Amino acid sequence: MPLVEKAVLLNPNSAQAAHASGWVQLYVGGYALALERFQRGMRLSPLDPFRYVSVAGMCAANLFLENFAAAARWGREAVALNPDFHTSYRFLAASCAQVGELEEARAMIQELLRRAPDMERSSVQRFWSLSPNARVYLEGLRLAGLPE
Repeated sequence: MPLVEKAVLLNPNSAQAAHASGWVQLYVGGYALALERFQRGMRLSPLDPFRYVSVAGMCAANLFLENFAAAARWGREAVALNPDFHTSYRFLAASCAQVGELEEARAMIQELLRRAPDMERSSVQRFWSLSPNARVYLEGLRLAGLPE
């Protein structure tokens, strides 16, 4: 049993364990479980100052599940909660591109590149290579204009 799942089992009321489990599930393809874990973590700690991390996770999970409109809504909330968290821009840009909102997607990529000028699709691909539906994310980033 992976350690993060053991943490959830040992302390089901830990928002941090729920959030961490959500991200692990994204990496291994447990997208529906990731949604559950992020929602649980946000319910357990509704005023968490790091809520933006779970909100970005909700965006990512919905993107991987191809619920693009929901992903974009969560992504907008994540960016609003913390404009300095680069991950939110990437997932929001990909979500907007996949739903056909290319102008917003490209604006998010421009903002991302202003904050992280060295960001490239190839580095995102390496990081997410094990996630079964990473192609949806990477294609969204391509459509949004993230450099190779």
